[in-house]
Amino acid sequence: MHCFWTICCCCFLSLYCRGQILDSLLIEEVVIVDSVLNFSNNDLQLQSSGLIASLNDQTSIYVREYGSGGLGSISVRGGNAQQSQIQWKGINLNNPLHGQSDLSLIPRFFLNSAQIENINLKNGSGALGGVLSIDSSPAHLKQTTLDSQIYLDAFKNLEIGNAFRFVKNKLSSESKLFWGIAQNDFEYTHEGQTYPTTHNQNNQQQFLQEFRYQVNNKAHLNGSFWLYRFYRQIPPIAAITNNFNKDTQLDKGLRSVAQYVYLGSKMKWDWQTVFTKEYIAFNDDASTFSNFQNRLAWKYYILPQLQCSVQVTQKREQTNSLFLEENKERNTWAIWNQIGIKAIQNLSIDLSLLKEFISTYPNTPWLPSVSASYQMGKIHKWQISYSIARNYRIPTFNDLYWVNLGNKDLRAEEGLLQNISSKLQSKITSRINIQLGTALFYNRINDYIQWQINSENQWTPQNVKDVLNKGAEANFLFNYKKNIWQYQNGLNYALTDSKNLTQLNPFDQSKNKQLIYVPLHKVVWTQSLLYKQWKLIYTAAYTSKRYTTADNKNNLPAYWLHHLELGKKIDWNKHHFDLLFGIHNLLGKSYQTVALRPMPERNFYLSLRYVFKKDDE
Repeated sequence: MHCFWTICCCCFLSLYCRGQILDSLLIEEVVIVDSVLNFSNNDLQLQSSGLIASLNDQTSIYVREYGSGGLGSISVRGGNAQQSQIQWKGINLNNPLHGQSDLSLIPRFFLNSAQIENINLKNGSGALGGVLSIDSSPAHLKQTTLDSQIYLDAFKNLEIGNAFRFVKNKLSSESKLFWGIAQNDFEYTHEGQTYPTTHNQNNQQQFLQEFRYQVNNKAHLNGSFWLYRFYRQIPPIAAITNNFNKDTQLDKGLRSVAQYVYLGSKMKWDWQTVFTKEYIAFNDDASTFSNFQNRLAWKYYILPQLQCSVQVTQKREQTNSLFLEENKERNTWAIWNQIGIKAIQNLSIDLSLLKEFISTYPNTPWLPSVSASYQMGKIHKWQISYSIARNYRIPTFNDLYWVNLGNKDLRAEEGLLQNISSKLQSKITSRINIQLGTALFYNRINDYIQWQINSENQWTPQNVKDVLNKGAEANFLFNYKKNIWQYQNGLNYALTDSKNLTQLNPFDQSKNKQLIYVPLHKVVWTQSLLYKQWKLIYTAAYTSKRYTTADNKNNLPAYWLHHLELGKKIDWNKHHFDLLFGIHNLLGKSYQTVALRPMPERNFYLSLRYVFKKDDE
C-alpha cells in the first residue's frame, strides 16, 4: 500500500491545465474541455422551459423523452443513457440500479448553468459518452434578492418557482422552492389518426437550500440540501385509448453536500461529504438506493508554471430492490492524480491517472489521460486542444443481480476516447463579434453490454459488441450590437456515426449498422433580435431519423421543430419583470423521440418572472 501511494504521488496526473490564482501569486486557471456547450440563467428564453427543452433547443446533443413529463435521458456522442453521466457538484447522479439519471427530475429553475464535457475522469469512471455537469451554486451573491416565476401552457401545465437569496456579512444563503402540476391534455397524430392523451398527469414538489459561510479570508464552508418528490401517471403507448392502463411511478429523493475549502498561498484543500438517497416506486414495487461519499482534494503549486493535485474519494452505495436477488452494497476507493504544466507561454499540458478499487470489481484498470491546449492571438483569440483518455463502465446492479436473469460474469465496458477541438473568438469591429468552435472525436468501446435473448428464450445481459463512435461537432455565434439594437445568429451541428463492429451469429444483421436511437445529424439554428427591452427569438431544430432496431430496418422519421418567443423586460426601481410568450412546435409537427411515445404538437405558453433586489446597506 505504501508503494502504491508512492507511485501515485510521483505520477500526479489531470484534466485541468493551469492553477487557480491563490493570493494573487499564481497564473490564472484555464480549464481544458473538449466540446463544452454552456447556457446561462441570465438568458430570458431559458426561463420558459425545462432542462430537457433547453438542451434540445440550444445544444446539438440528443435527449430521449418517453412522452411529455416522462423519463428523459441524455445521449452524448453516441453513448447510451448509462454511458452519459449527469453530475451535480461533482456527484454522479446516475442511479447504479439501472445506470440512468432522469432529466425530468431536475427543474430548470434550480440551475444557474450547465455544460457538456466529453472527457472527464476527475470524478470517477463510467462516462464513455460524456458528462452533463449542472451547477446550482448561488455564485457571487451581493444583494438580498427575491426571484419568482410562473409558467403556464395550453395543455394545463402550471409551474411556480420561488427563490430567496440572503446576504449578510460572511453568510450568503439561497432557498429555492419549485412546484408543478401537469395535465398534459393534448392530442397527437399517429399513422394518420388523431388520438387524445390519457392517463398522463403528474405533479412535483422540490426544495433546494444552498449556503456559503466565509470563515476567514482563506477558508469558506459550502452546504447544499435538495429534496424532491415527483409523481406521474404513465400513459399507454400510441394509439391505445382504453382505460386498462393504470401504471404510475413515484420518485422521491434527498441530495446533500457539505464542503470545506481552504486557499493558501500555494495550495488548496477541499473536503466534501455527500449523502444521497433515492426512492422509486413503479406501481407498488419499490426500490431504494443510498450513497455516502467523502472526498479530499489537495492542489499544490510547485511553480507558477507547474501544479500537482491529488484527490481521494471513498464511496459506499447500498441498494434495496424487489427485483434483485438480494440487497447489495458496493464500496469504492479512488485516487485521481494530476500534474499541469505550462510548457511555454501559450502551451498547457495535463497528465492524469485514475485508479479505483471497487469491492465488486477487484481488477479495475488504470485510467490515464493526456490533454494539451495551445492558445494564440489577442484580438482574434484561437485555441486548439487535444485529449486522449482510457475509461470504463462497470455493469449496473440490475445487469448483475436481476432475479434469475442477471449475469454476474459480465465484464466492464472499456473505451479509448480521443478528441481534437478548436475555438475562435474574434472581435471583427466594435459592433461585431463571432465565435466558432469545431471538434472531431473518435471513441472505441469494447465489451458493450446489451440485453438479448439467450438459448432458454430469456432476456439476459451479455458483453456482445464492440462499438465505434466517431463524428464531428461545430458551433457558430454571430453577434451584432448597435446602440439599442442587438442581433444574434447561432448554429450548432453534430454528426454522430455510431456503428456496431461485431456480428453475433450468421443471422445477425446489425454489424456496421448505426446504433439505435442515435441520430446521424442534429442541427439547432437560433436567431434573436433585441430592441431596447424587447426580445424576439426564433429556433429551428432538426433531428435526422433514428433507428429503433439493431438491423436498421425500422426507424423514427426525421423532423424539424420550430419555436418562437417574444419577451419584454420592465425595470422599475428595484423591481424587475420578465414577460414572455412563446409557441413551441410552431408548425404542429407530429414526432416521437422514443417509439410509440408521442410528443406534444403545437403548444402556447406564457411565463412571468419577478425579481426584487435590495441594495446593500
